[in-house]
Amino acid sequence: MPDRSVPFHRYAWISNYGDDLPPNKSTLIAEITVPSYERVDVDALKHETVRWLMELGMVREKDIAVVAAWFHKYGYPICTLSHSKDTQIIERAQEKRCNHIWKMG
Repeated sequence: MPDRSVPFHRYAWISNYGDDLPPNKSTLIAEITVPSYERVDVDALKHETVRWLMELGMVREKDIAVVAAWFHKYGYPICTLSHSKDTQIIERAQEKRCNHIWKMG
């Protein structure tokens, strides 16, 4: 998001994702990156995320059924100026242990 006050950097609409989703409903996921040293008030972050989703016109409060948060220690790799060099090092190490590498993105 171009506005630094918006807590999420990406969002995605997912429809027909799993058998437990009711017909004509979808899932809206907002991704938030948090530095490992930063303490997170999960309830406040969820509230702020929903507030921004509504303010940006992506969702109406009456349409929200569930708000939840999950934390993953590792997420997507972040490209840096040394990304190509770093990737080559990882690929060489992986080639010694497996036949292929799966890349995201």
